[in-house]
Amino acid sequence: MLKLLVNCWILAMVALLTGCGSVPTEVDDKPQASKLGDSIDISLSDLLTRPRRELAEMAEEWTTKIHIQEKGRRAGSLYLSLLEQFRLPLVVPIWREAKYSASAGFSLPPYFTGESKDSKLALHVARYGDLEAARKLVEPGDRQARAQIEASGLEQNYPLEWTRLAGLLLQAGQIRLATGDVDGATEIVVLHRQLKSILGPRAMKSPLGATLLARGRETLERAAKAWQEDKKTDLAGQAKAALAEWGEVAPPPLALPQGAERGEVEKALQTRGEGACLAAASTLRALDVLELPFPDEGAEAVLACFDKTGRLDDVVITYRAGLNEHFPEPENFAHLFEESQMGGQAQAASPGLRGRLYNLDGWKCEVTLVNHGAGVGALVHFSAAKEPQLWQAPARDFAVLHLDRSFDQTRFLCAPDQRKDVLRVTQANVLKQVTNPLTAWQPAALEIERSKGRDLVSRFTIDYKVGDAGCPPLHRLALPLWSTLGVPHMTGEEDSQGGHLALFWEDARTRNTLWLPYEAGQPARLEVSDRQPAESIAEREATAAALERTERVNRMKGGRTVARLPRQLEQFDLGATPAQIAEFLPTGQAVLKRETPGMLMVTFTGEPGRDDKYVTRQLFVRFDRNDRAAEIRLRYASGNGQVNASQWMAEILNGFKKRAGAPLESSSPWASLWSDLSGHKSAARHYQWRDDATVLTYQFDAGGAEVCLQDRPFDAIPLPEFEYLTRGTAGCTLGMNRQALLDNLNITKPIIAANGALVVNPDAQSPYDVVLVWFEKDQVSRVVARYNAEQDQGGGAAAAVRAVNGAWAREVRSLGWPRRQDYTSNDLLQAMGWNDEHTRVRIFWQENDDGSIRVFTEWKDLQR
Repeated sequence: MLKLLVNCWILAMVALLTGCGSVPTEVDDKPQASKLGDSIDISLSDLLTRPRRELAEMAEEWTTKIHIQEKGRRAGSLYLSLLEQFRLPLVVPIWREAKYSASAGFSLPPYFTGESKDSKLALHVARYGDLEAARKLVEPGDRQARAQIEASGLEQNYPLEWTRLAGLLLQAGQIRLATGDVDGATEIVVLHRQLKSILGPRAMKSPLGATLLARGRETLERAAKAWQEDKKTDLAGQAKAALAEWGEVAPPPLALPQGAERGEVEKALQTRGEGACLAAASTLRALDVLELPFPDEGAEAVLACFDKTGRLDDVVITYRAGLNEHFPEPENFAHLFEESQMGGQAQAASPGLRGRLYNLDGWKCEVTLVNHGAGVGALVHFSAAKEPQLWQAPARDFAVLHLDRSFDQTRFLCAPDQRKDVLRVTQANVLKQVTNPLTAWQPAALEIERSKGRDLVSRFTIDYKVGDAGCPPLHRLALPLWSTLGVPHMTGEEDSQGGHLALFWEDARTRNTLWLPYEAGQPARLEVSDRQPAESIAEREATAAALERTERVNRMKGGRTVARLPRQLEQFDLGATPAQIAEFLPTGQAVLKRETPGMLMVTFTGEPGRDDKYVTRQLFVRFDRNDRAAEIRLRYASGNGQVNASQWMAEILNGFKKRAGAPLESSSPWASLWSDLSGHKSAARHYQWRDDATVLTYQFDAGGAEVCLQDRPFDAIPLPEFEYLTRGTAGCTLGMNRQALLDNLNITKPIIAANGALVVNPDAQSPYDVVLVWFEKDQVSRVVARYNAEQDQGGGAAAAVRAVNGAWAREVRSLGWPRRQDYTSNDLLQAMGWNDEHTRVRIFWQENDDGSIRVFTEWKDLQR
């Protein structure tokens, strides 16, 4: 009779939902009940006596009925007149899906053929009171599992088919009640009373009782409220009376022991793997054997995650994108929790996400719905009520991208043609060099950001193109990261493209963030950022420098040298011998050579050609210990061409940019060269290019320009700083200690001038009649020597100009061409200046208060 009624109901529902045929007369003409009844046509007690095959067939028919109901609700053809917002996902007890197996003698899930034994499945059905099936499923020789099965025995055997059918009947009654059919409430109440009479005390407290006795309570409570609002007080009163006698309900049972050993979990899920997380081979099996009280519809993966000791720490269920359209609230997904009055708490709002938190058996369970996109519709996360533990530190090294590499070295490897604080890279040859942890996608672009004011990388991102179909399933995309790093934090973020789901892993140094867009067609992104405090900047810079050297040395030793810069300036080559350099030097009186240990200095004093925009005035070649040119330095000055100096300086710069890419611009050491002189504002600029083998530097100011090409062999001792100028006169040398100077000059009673300088009288052979010395922190910082008066007597300023030129002529081989020349308002030469990296030298004249004019040479320490 029951089977006949079921078949009639199914036929009626099919006709109703498809619009074809008519509903049988006995269903259509049945009057609507106005109060809760005391009986129904279904007896759970009688069903306990039926054969398993018959119970399985009935369960299959009721499953079909419930699927038709849900299809109608989603299509809008089944109207929920009483509980319009009612959503009830199907969670069938024991097996989510099953068919009766004649060979086994009971129903089996689709992931198990029954050709072998499985103790995990045996323990599962035993917990729900079906010891007969459990004894047939348990593996031979598994004494521990067999003992657990026997200990699970209840007052009688409850076939799993009966339990599944009871759950389906309660599900169908709730849907019927939501449509406004009072008989649905009668079915829920009567079925619940039958269960309380059938289940013995042990069964009531077992997982069997927990999974069945709570079902329908929350739906009936909502119906009572709706009837009360509709002034149907009798119905509301009856529902409330039934709820009052409902009795205590236990929360849904979990077979999810915290700290379970990895081997046990792998056996339960029938999957193995390395790392922090592994995905169950069968999602249905995982939901069954772990007894997770959430729907299987749309479930794409069950992930088990472990701590570093190999103990179970987290379980995550992911659902397909779009499923939340049918179950729009977290409470819908967690309906069985709500039935058990577990008191969930709403999670803090996050763009695109809605969540609810439950606590059960020591687990923290977060149910999160994703509004749309991001490759996921919902997530259920069981965690051990603590912060996610990283399996290992978030990655900083992605091959060509590395947070511990300097920004300029990263630019050199990825985008040598760009010189911005944010680099954007789309070249395929660079993208191929990036370590890509997301195997489901290929990188489409890179973005690299510089730390403000530092040669460090603050963050970099790998962008991925997402098609119109949106992101692939979350578990496929992110599992490599979860397996490597562990369970991420998760939040919704707003952005200009419609927002995204952000999964991030972080420690004190690094954060890895996976951005998954809500909107199809928008890019996904993996962002790697540095989180270290500002006080660690110096340490980071040292680490970057060490890493750059190590990587460069390894490339050069391995024959993979990256070389983009020229190795020649003018006709002079790095690595050339002194003889080879000499071959290309012009001859004549205008070419002045000076050789010192390790360096050749050449000054070109000839007149420039009429159309020359600029000319070479100085050549310095420094040699390494193998007597090979390790540095070539050229200094340029304006020629006779009618071109502003800034124009030809820009021409040189643009030529290098075209050949070597964008340079690194930094503060120029020339910027402060003349800053102590009134009316001298610096326009100095400093640019640098580097590759594995070479450093190219270009700098200029108002006085001229300098190009320096340096060799970078991995096994050579670095050259000392560039220095060629003398450091003083008459025993007064820059950097000398005050007391040492006094001792060397036998000065026992120092004479201090009004301007604070120490007065030194040189010997008679000196071209100077007095030397003034200034100190800074007891070290000589400045020396000024005044030429003897007879060398600049008579002739006024014109004679002084001749004296300045004469002084330069006497020292031209050591000083070279002036780096700077200053003129009076009458266009008379007043001063010449030279510099290296340690010293500035000036020859100048000035008028005294009495109208006399004297000539001076000044040496200034640039390191102080």
